[in-house]
Amino acid sequence: MKLVIGTKKYSTWSLRPWILMKYFGVPFEECLIPFEMKPGSRENTDDVRGRMRAVSPNGRVPVLILDNGTTINESFCICEYVNERCIGQRAWPSDEESRYLAKSMCLEMATGFIEMRRLLPMSIGSITQYSGQPPQATRGDISRVLGMLEAALTRSGGKEFLFGPFTIVDAYFLPVLFRFETYRVPLPALVGAYSDRMMGLEHVAEWRRGDANCPSIEGITNIINSYPRETPDACKI
Repeated sequence: MKLVIGTKKYSTWSLRPWILMKYFGVPFEECLIPFEMKPGSRENTDDVRGRMRAVSPNGRVPVLILDNGTTINESFCICEYVNERCIGQRAWPSDEESRYLAKSMCLEMATGFIEMRRLLPMSIGSITQYSGQPPQATRGDISRVLGMLEAALTRSGGKEFLFGPFTIVDAYFLPVLFRFETYRVPLPALVGAYSDRMMGLEHVAEWRRGDANCPSIEGITNIINSYPRETPDACKI
């Protein structure tokens, strides 16, 4: 299998299936298509878009290419394929109630938190100089995320991950933990300890090192340098 991903510093959706496959030891070939933006734009260059369209049904990454040439796009479906076909369905909580709670968390992450995505884009290795309250527009999203994480950790009885063993939901919330690191978002003790455990995983460190010297995206750099003041570069990644 081949997993096609985008720039590791910025690609939240690439990170999710990648960390799941790494954690469970699923063998795959990694193919990275670096993001490269048109000057003054939030769009990839025509060359990058062409490379993505050549391998992905919707022209986006990540995409999983099976050995028979079948392509599976969308992070959630890639994770579901890996769970069902590669690791004996170990990537969701074993009890039914927890499994549905975990899936609902993933789908809420996939469809919600627009202001957090727009104003706090992931930029691994970047740290804002500002240490006060995040922008007002993001506080509702941040509060909801922290509440979800605290509830899951409390329900699991303080185990290592959100529902005990590592599952897809941990992979789904990892990019948010990177966001909280970059923008120095204060974390409750329970969530802070969980974040430390996640950041201490060997494959998280591997991803962090993966393209540490990649070209910066100017718009995201501007967001971080201007934070918490909103800039015209505010975006969704």
